[in-house]
Amino acid sequence: MKTKAGLWVAFLLWAWVLLSGAAYAGNDTARILFINSYHRGYKWSDDIEGALLDNLKRPGVTLELSIEYLDSRRFEAEARMERVAAALETKFHKYPLDLVILADNAAFDFAVRYRDRLFPSVPIVFCGYNQLRPEAVKGLSNITGVNEEIDFSGAVDLALTLLPRTTTLAFITSTGELSSARIVEVLEKTVFPKYRERYEVVAIRDASVAEIRDRLARLPPTSVVFLSGQTRDLGDGRALTPVENGRLITPISPFPVFSFWDFHLGTGVLGGRLLTGTDQGREAARLALKILAGSRADDLPLVMESPTTDFIDYPVLERFGIDPDRIPSGVVVLNRPFSLWENYRWQIIAILTLLGIETLLIASLVVAVRQRRAANTALTRLNEELELRVEKRTEDLSRSNQSLERLNQEVNAKNQVLENALLEIRTLRGFLPICAHCKKIRDDQGYWNQIEKYIQAHSEAVFSHSICPDCMRELYPDIVDKVLSRT
Repeated sequence: MKTKAGLWVAFLLWAWVLLSGAAYAGNDTARILFINSYHRGYKWSDDIEGALLDNLKRPGVTLELSIEYLDSRRFEAEARMERVAAALETKFHKYPLDLVILADNAAFDFAVRYRDRLFPSVPIVFCGYNQLRPEAVKGLSNITGVNEEIDFSGAVDLALTLLPRTTTLAFITSTGELSSARIVEVLEKTVFPKYRERYEVVAIRDASVAEIRDRLARLPPTSVVFLSGQTRDLGDGRALTPVENGRLITPISPFPVFSFWDFHLGTGVLGGRLLTGTDQGREAARLALKILAGSRADDLPLVMESPTTDFIDYPVLERFGIDPDRIPSGVVVLNRPFSLWENYRWQIIAILTLLGIETLLIASLVVAVRQRRAANTALTRLNEELELRVEKRTEDLSRSNQSLERLNQEVNAKNQVLENALLEIRTLRGFLPICAHCKKIRDDQGYWNQIEKYIQAHSEAVFSHSICPDCMRELYPDIVDKVLSRT
């Protein structure tokens, strides 16, 4: 029987999920109630609202957003909650809601207290719940949300990075409002004990502006201030807003003031590791869209790690003479004087890189052109030298040819002489017809020539006439002895 009962319960839950999804699927208008703990004009909740509207816009989904302000920051809320609940009950009793979104602790406490009366079974998404712990949603169903967890250690460490000579940490706190009281509890349990070992920790709680001025004036010059609460002062019958408190506290502080929320920026605080309403609203919208798409809120885990951003207000940094080089990387610097490098760093780097590459290419081309010109000049010079060498060799060859030609001519001439001499020698060596009596020789033409004339004509021999002793005795017997005796 217990098993069957369990199955029936599971079936009914499954059918309820299907019907809930089908009911919304058949209606393109999503009816959402947004309950804001504070008032219009309060930057924190205005940023949450703006991020919700920007991120809930999706094609095919029409939003019908109703907004209710509890105004718990400026006015005491507890005494008014019953009347606010009655007003909402009258307003929405015939207006079925698809989703309820809550911003900050006061709205969360109100919704939990009056949920069964105002919007039973309607899924809830909350954000901006200070220092959320799982027990806050224990026993609640169909609810999920975003934690507003201050990173106290990260904020203090950022301040110490900028001001490494710090010796005193002063915290301005308050307990007059639920979220502020919760912050004081966390500071006293976890943060103050951690830093008391190395620094003097001063807590200024629920003080007026005049009391805060007096307390800060007694601190050493190596102090920093953390604005984590409100002053006790009132303004025209209401509590001061955080922005108004920031504008009152920063001028009276002789030390840099750090915050934990972005709504203090522009009031004179130096900066800090800040929670932003925009981040909270964006995360809440992401969860809301999943629920509107059919997911159960209980199936979506709580977002416990709160998104934060580091900010520094540059004019305040300069006012306290802090070296800008001490700003860690990744910090968002506000109101920095225009710097071409800071604003267009990557564009400048890209341009310089391109110019560097272009310069290298141009230099390479110039070197290549110069090398080519040098090579061409060397080649031209080499060609000229070769041409000169060729011309010289040609002239030498021409002179050698001329010499050879002359030598050839001389050789030919000598050869001709030799041939003629050989011919003559051959002629003289042949049979010569000679007269047996007068010794004349007959030539080829049949003429008889004196032997000396013939030999002279057919050789290089030259005759000189003389007379031998025998002929002299025969021809000149009378004087032969006298002549011969003289010789």
